[in-house]
Amino acid sequence: MDQPYSESGTAASPDVSEIEGLLRDLAGRDDTSESLVRERLESARFYLMGSMPAEYGMNLKLAQEALPGIKDKELHSRVDSFLRSQLDREP
Repeated sequence: MDQPYSESGTAASPDVSEIEGLLRDLAGRDDTSESLVRERLESARFYLMGSMPAEYGMNLKLAQEALPGIKDKELHSRVDSFLRSQLDREP
C-alpha cells in the first residue's frame, strides 16, 4: 500500500507541524468561514496521520474552497500557500 505522506516532513510528505501551526492560528476565531477552514485542516491532519492520502487531499480541497472567508490577509496567505503546496503534490 502506498503511503506518500508521513509525519517526517520529507520531500514527498507534508510537515504535520505546519498544519498544527495553522490550526493554532485559526483556533478561537468566531467567523464561520475561518472555523470551516480549521475543521477541514483538522480532518486533513487526522487523515494524514492515518495514512489516508485520498481523504487527506479531499479535505485540503474543501479547505481551499472555504479559504476566501479568511479575512486576516497574512493568515489567508499562509493557509493558501500551504494548501497549494500540498495540492500540487497530488497525482
